[in-house]
Amino acid sequence: MPEVELYPVATLCWDPDELVKVLGIDLVFVDVDTGLDDAKMASIVLPSGTVVVLLKHERSRVRGTQLHADSKILARVVLDEFLAESGIDRHKVTWVREDE
Repeated sequence: MPEVELYPVATLCWDPDELVKVLGIDLVFVDVDTGLDDAKMASIVLPSGTVVVLLKHERSRVRGTQLHADSKILARVVLDEFLAESGIDRHKVTWVREDE
């Protein structure tokens, strides 16, 4: 399987526990060591086959959960598909990466 470089696409306004309730799916966040900090992480495969990773660093002072995806895919494309599939309103996104 080819190695994928993930990058942050957006930040959702909820922390992981709240996000699980909002999404209403059986989403499990696991504890991981990112090399920078301990974090909670979950992954979702979108209908397009794109894998997105939801990540919350334990020491982050910023509320919310980051959405990460393959750096080769435009942030807006990933975010649009994730929002459409999850039913989350764009107003619940607190930050979006600008595509270059």
